[in-house]
Amino acid sequence: MLTDLVEPEWPADQHRVWQQWSPLRGRLFPGTAIFVTHLPQAA
Repeated sequence: MLTDLVEPEWPADQHRVWQQWSPLRGRLFPGTAIFVTHLPQAA
């Protein structure tokens, strides 16, 4: 079961381009998604 989704924002002081990631792309689309899940216990 998905309990949370965390998408860290692009750091405001990060101006370097890393492969295909740039400050513009980082503001529009998160480069990281952290899925927090919970395994329901068996009844």
